[in-house]
Amino acid sequence: MALGGSTTYGVGVNNDETWPFYLAQELGNEYEVINMGVPGYSSAENLIQTELHLPELHPDLAIYLVGLNDLRNMNIQNLAADYSDFHRPSLYGAFGLCKNENLPPLALLKMLVLLGQEVGLIEKCPNQQIDVKVRKHQGIDHHALSIYRNNLERIDSVCEGNGIDVLFVPQTLLEEVLRTGDYSWWLPYIPTEEMDDMMNTYNAALKAVADSTDAAFASEVLTHEWQKKDFVDLSHFTPEANEELAKILADRIRGDT
Repeated sequence: MALGGSTTYGVGVNNDETWPFYLAQELGNEYEVINMGVPGYSSAENLIQTELHLPELHPDLAIYLVGLNDLRNMNIQNLAADYSDFHRPSLYGAFGLCKNENLPPLALLKMLVLLGQEVGLIEKCPNQQIDVKVRKHQGIDHHALSIYRNNLERIDSVCEGNGIDVLFVPQTLLEEVLRTGDYSWWLPYIPTEEMDDMMNTYNAALKAVADSTDAAFASEVLTHEWQKKDFVDLSHFTPEANEELAKILADRIRGDT
């Protein structure tokens, strides 16, 4: 059995400490685990992967650990369905990919760069060219949430059309972890004290899509008693927690086959 996965990358750990790596070990030689995760990918990029690349691999099952990167689009006014007006271009700045932002703190040098950009001699980074309009946070952003759900439904539809089973995996944020740092750089328009509740709403939407389709939902991930020590940051697990997650998913996969 071949398993394809999206948003299964490891942040803060080595490649042999990610949960897809441990999942392959847990399942054994009868399974092949293919990690298609890319840092920063949301359901929009997952949909592109699913439509253009996944059918070529002919997996029996596709696993999607998804939600947080969609959540960061909350409170963007008139959010585009493909996130092109915020999420995608903003990744350049979030991941430090713009050389212009890494210049030494010399006012003259920065001024020369800005002048060069204005006359077209120096290319602007995508995140410099977006004009983000933000609404005041008033709880869940139903427009953003509907885009997320629609992407999930389309992902499941494409997989179903290609004979691929789907397992949706929710993401966990702990209030104790949220208190340890400032995560506004990744979720800029959601108050820190509400990030956990907003994540729960997106997880509920993920489950609702699974319930309305033939997709499976790994509810065991939410009922597991994760601890602060299991996280390297807002949402990414330590190697030990990745191994625990792999065991949870392996048991679920074996139970469903």
